[in-house]
Amino acid sequence: MTLSRPLSLDEYHLIINALAQLPWHFRPSALRYMCLTHRSFIPLCQRFIFQIIVYDPDKVDAFLEIIQNSPHLALYPQEFYLTFSYRSASVLASRQHEKTVRYLDTFKYLRVLTVSGASESKHAVGRDWNMLNPQVCEALLRLIHSPSLETLEVSRFVNFPLQGLLKLKSSANIRSLSITTLRVDIYAKSAIQIAPIESTNTSALEATSPDTPLTRLLDFTVGTNSASALEVLMGTSSASRHYNSPVLEFGHLRKINTSWENNLDAKTGKSMIAASLCLEEITCILSNDSDATYKGLADSILAGSFQTLRELKIYTYEPLENEYDPFHGSVQEIAKLAERVDRLETITMRFQHYTAYAADAPFGLCEAIEAGCNALDKVFVNRSAFPSLRSLAINFLVSILDDPSFGIYVLEQKFAASADGVEGRTFQNVKSIPDIEFEFNVNMEWTPEG
Repeated sequence: MTLSRPLSLDEYHLIINALAQLPWHFRPSALRYMCLTHRSFIPLCQRFIFQIIVYDPDKVDAFLEIIQNSPHLALYPQEFYLTFSYRSASVLASRQHEKTVRYLDTFKYLRVLTVSGASESKHAVGRDWNMLNPQVCEALLRLIHSPSLETLEVSRFVNFPLQGLLKLKSSANIRSLSITTLRVDIYAKSAIQIAPIESTNTSALEATSPDTPLTRLLDFTVGTNSASALEVLMGTSSASRHYNSPVLEFGHLRKINTSWENNLDAKTGKSMIAASLCLEEITCILSNDSDATYKGLADSILAGSFQTLRELKIYTYEPLENEYDPFHGSVQEIAKLAERVDRLETITMRFQHYTAYAADAPFGLCEAIEAGCNALDKVFVNRSAFPSLRSLAINFLVSILDDPSFGIYVLEQKFAASADGVEGRTFQNVKSIPDIEFEFNVNMEWTPEG
């Protein structure tokens, strides 16, 4: 007697849906095998196989042939990722642009779009938009302004067309927008005429007039070197004739992630935070070699979303060394927020501090970290500070350049002893707060020279 039984059609559909949740690089092959089990599974598997498309210049011909033979498959792609490698950039700038335009125009119902330009060299900020074929550029802009888009990421371009940002006013369905290393050509004299992409989603077009800011955006990420693009979106670019005509409506934003490499990044990022009145989560990052600090962050929050903020994240990734203040001004900013931000539940602070002096790490740097911790702990002497706070995490990772004159084991032992002392002596007020999840650690890693 056997307990096995054939699976029902519904059970097979559950298996197919589970396979569709696999990582993207495993998903197509697994679903193709399912197609072999029964012909009736082919339509459902096709929907998931073609759901995510990653641009590969060597597969354009094959993709166009598939769509020509089975036009219904053009309905399935929902996510498209285009990153300019050296190979793809050369193709997009070559005579093959007509085929590339037909390929890009295939995607009419995208929900997620990522377009990233790889720089020509490691010293370049981003790829020059003007160096691409004009017809390919217009096809890319048609995708960027697709009315069905919900998530858009554009990064690593210089001379990005001004109209490319201004036309986002018509993108009524976008909920998440990300721009990183995006420099806008504000002084471009030629206006780009972009034919709207065909779509059955007419409600998106009807919801927003050309003069209405993009009002439904909930999640906004602004990376480094994007100040000119952010000023256009905010309507604060004095160099643009569209000054005081914002593309985005910041009143509905719930989440902002902003990275600062220099003081201009910090200035525009803090202006954006001040203009946002309903934020629930803020992430501020000092990027590699950043010379900015967190000074002024509290004033921006108090001018905007101090009544709604629930989570604050402060990260640094190897900014310019500040041996006197390894917190880079964040302690003073948190102190300013303490008694006015009543709903803040989580504070997360992560600092990756790079030092080239192995001998100073166990002593001078750890002493500076301890001084900052004591200053932060004083904020919590007053029990009314952050009454809703339930989680506080502070992590330091000190990257030390290898120094042959110091024994690795000896230095690690000295650093561990100093770090343990800092962790044991600090945050006595925080540790006494009932029902708070508190995490604090100071660790080190070796960084090979060169």
